[in-house]
Amino acid sequence: MWSYFEPDTTQKVEISTFDDGNQKYKIYTNAWYIFGRWLGKIALVNSTDDKIRILSISEWKVTSIS
Repeated sequence: MWSYFEPDTTQKVEISTFDDGNQKYKIYTNAWYIFGRWLGKIALVNSTDDKIRILSISEWKVTSIS
């Protein structure tokens, strides 16, 4: 079951692998905050527009940038 929480805005990540339907997010600033976790997956919210959300991406596809 997903665990959602307020994102830690001091810890940005960037997506290193855009695949599995997430290619459409390449046009946005590649800086995100984690706001959910479940079984090796994370949910992301864009750091410059909080309306842009990725509801599921494998954690190994992102790297810390802050």
